[in-house]
Amino acid sequence: FRAKLNARWIMSLLPALMLFVVGKIFFKLNLGSVPLALLVIAVFALAMAALSLFVGSLISKEDTIIGLSVLLANLFAALGGCWWPSEIVPPAVRAAARISPAYWAMDALHKLTFFQGGFAEIAAQVGVLAALAVVLTAVAGKTFRIRE
Repeated sequence: FRAKLNARWIMSLLPALMLFVVGKIFFKLNLGSVPLALLVIAVFALAMAALSLFVGSLISKEDTIIGLSVLLANLFAALGGCWWPSEIVPPAVRAAARISPAYWAMDALHKLTFFQGGFAEIAAQVGVLAALAVVLTAVAGKTFRIRE
């Protein structure tokens, strides 16, 4: 189980790190504190890796897993503020967005990027993502089965 979790975590971290490096070098990307931005990205990626194992442990049909994953990714991205600023959506949508892990990551990155926040400003968001990663890892670990 740990190997599958680590593999999924690394598979999500590598493209994120490549985008981060390319953004810094070619587009002068400013995410505020680089170590804190990398912390947010790493904890978010771990939470998503745990979620992917949980979904995969509940559903046995590969095409159903893929469809649900695409649906969840798009829903989380839309709610989380990846497609548009969360400030422009109605308050009810902003409240519903809190179920999205992307919301917490985007909120933390927003504070780092636009308000030069430090760890104190993003501790709650990182804490929520870390708690989500722990809970999803525990639940996925309990439901995980190796299938042929």
